[in-house]
Amino acid sequence: MLEAAARVEWIVCDNEVEALHLEYNLIKRHRPRYNVRYTDDKSYPYLALTVAEEIPRAMVRRNPRKDGTRYFGPYAHAYAIRETLDLLLRVFPVRTCSQGVFDRCRRAGRPCLLHHIGRCAAPCVDKVSPDAHRAPVDDLIGFLEGDTDATLASLEQRMAAEAAS
Repeated sequence: MLEAAARVEWIVCDNEVEALHLEYNLIKRHRPRYNVRYTDDKSYPYLALTVAEEIPRAMVRRNPRKDGTRYFGPYAHAYAIRETLDLLLRVFPVRTCSQGVFDRCRRAGRPCLLHHIGRCAAPCVDKVSPDAHRAPVDDLIGFLEGDTDATLASLEQRMAAEAAS
């Protein structure tokens, strides 16, 4: 490898986590011949939105698949993406439950706890239609892609309305 190298470059990072994250992204982008796999085989978590399903859901997934799911990330820490998802659910009440929990709630006719605390719109018991549930999913995708203006305006409007009452 040393004989084949034309030059060596350094990238200075502030800490170890940033260095590992940078290494992971550089290996994915350049696919170097001598380091095809990530050095410690660590997989970083992604925020996944299953847009191919009739009623999409948000989840944290470590290994992206090509199954019609939209992925955002990778994130350096699993707790960071879980906290982020928890905050996003306050604004975008998207389904996060597994298919088993979704089916069980549908059979019982009662929504899960996430609906009661305002983190899910309860498409399992038809509180919203599949089309109406897709609207916050699309808004969440737009927000994660950087289109934050509409969401921020809506939040400011809601804040003003709550402050006025």
